[in-house]
Amino acid sequence: TASVKRKTEAVEDIAEDDDAEEANRALEDNEEVEESLQLEVAVLIGILFKSNKTIAGPLFNRTLNELITPALTLPQGLQFGLFLMCDALNYLENQVPENVIFGFVNTFLTHCKKEEMKIKQSCFFGLGVAASLLGEKFFEISSAALKEIDELIMNSSIKTKGLGITSVIDNCISAKGKIIKAIWSQMPADLLANHLQSWLHGLPLLFDHTENILNLEMLIKILQSNPEVLLSKPENVVKTCEIFATVYKQKNLSNPEIDSNIKSLISGFLSNENIKAIILATDFKICTREILQSIIQP
Repeated sequence: TASVKRKTEAVEDIAEDDDAEEANRALEDNEEVEESLQLEVAVLIGILFKSNKTIAGPLFNRTLNELITPALTLPQGLQFGLFLMCDALNYLENQVPENVIFGFVNTFLTHCKKEEMKIKQSCFFGLGVAASLLGEKFFEISSAALKEIDELIMNSSIKTKGLGITSVIDNCISAKGKIIKAIWSQMPADLLANHLQSWLHGLPLLFDHTENILNLEMLIKILQSNPEVLLSKPENVVKTCEIFATVYKQKNLSNPEIDSNIKSLISGFLSNENIKAIILATDFKICTREILQSIIQP
């Protein structure tokens, strides 16, 4: 490509002076500049996806064929390609054909094992959005996705390159929530209880406020549909109460609609004898118990 040719010429020009160190530095500088330009282009295309829905279809087809597909074949283009894929799913939603979404999922699963944190973050974010779009159809590939998510969460102390692990963990937890919301009605009770436990353990998300609100909304919708889904593991009842007590009426962690739903759910918990028994038997921290009591007061 022209990009590779430019890099090669830059290195050869300096190498003629037998200065290998300068040649390598020039190559690294070129790679950094190219990566920055790629990300700027990805941001601009993402804005077009978001703001120009009327041209989104043709624009996506060209982006897929002329940018995403070629980029994924080049090590220096992988991050660029993944960013474009995530933006397409996030902004175009169901305008992306279903078979393409499944193809994207396979790409995310392939590359989420890489060490670079920005690559991991894009892959896990993309898996979550894909699950939201595919709904129950995501079930057939959910095992592979959840396996990768759980492995990273369990090994979150590993030292890796690039972006901090915290942002990636937030994306993993959020992706797990989106997958659970998409397929929870299809999951065996014991498997659902285990995945709920690890998802709840990561909530609330304290660093990614947007994803935190989204996850709380997903949790609320699941519990409004079937609060007894928590009963397979009593600790899930306890953790849910602790989450609600932590975020209730906290400016950066909740909003008025979530607060209202929390109030309704806690009241509902106390009307369910099985859930109520677990709550009353739990030795909550004093601050948590006081907040829960304030929630249920008229």
